[in-house]
Amino acid sequence: MRRGQGMPINIIVVVAIALLVLIVLAVVFTGRVQLFGKGLGSCNGFCRSSSVQCGPGASAVPTKNCNDGTSPVIEGDGYCCIPT
Repeated sequence: MRRGQGMPINIIVVVAIALLVLIVLAVVFTGRVQLFGKGLGSCNGFCRSSSVQCGPGASAVPTKNCNDGTSPVIEGDGYCCIPT
C-alpha cells in the first residue's frame, strides 16, 4: 500500500468540514437564524407600517412581516410599537 493513498481522505474530511462551516455562516448572515433577539414577525406590542404611527409613549422597533396577533400582518418592512 502506498503512503500517498491516505491523503485524499484527509482532504475530503477537511473540505466537508469547511463546507459545513460555510453553510452555517450563510444561514446566519442571511437572517434565517437569529442568534440574538426574537424571530421575524413576532411583536409584543402592536404593528404599524410607519414609526410615526406608534405615537407618543411607544418605541418603534423595525421588523419584517410584523404580526401582533390582532392587527393584519404587515408584509415586508414594518414597525413593532412597544409601549414604554
